[in-house]
Amino acid sequence: MQELCIFLFLKFHYQKAQNKHTRLKAAVHYTVGRLCQKIGEEHRREFSRQTIAAIAETTFRECDIFAKDLEAFARHAKRSTVSAEDVKLLARRSSALSNHIQNKSEELAQEQRDSRKKSTVKRKSRDTEEESRE
Repeated sequence: MQELCIFLFLKFHYQKAQNKHTRLKAAVHYTVGRLCQKIGEEHRREFSRQTIAAIAETTFRECDIFAKDLEAFARHAKRSTVSAEDVKLLARRSSALSNHIQNKSEELAQEQRDSRKKSTVKRKSRDTEEESRE
């Protein structure tokens, strides 16, 4: 009886994972189709269904490889969370992508610094107001 319960439990989770995988794959296929349609309209070209399917499959496989690489980088650094540094390391194969990610990373860092400055200024002005009331 216990083996049957374990088997059913594992089967349920396997099917749940397969369903998620199928939905993700469908979402990638849909998105690739929309992008191909948009690019086709801009350049007066058409993409066959087979071409869209091939691009979608390649994209899905590449994303899967990227995810596994990112997990491996984080695990190697003894972390459980993927960091921006992991993404930069992944992008090193493509100089254009690497430059884009580096620029975005710098923009985010600057936004965080600006946000911290604003909260510090607000805190200081609040403290000054409280001191002047006393």
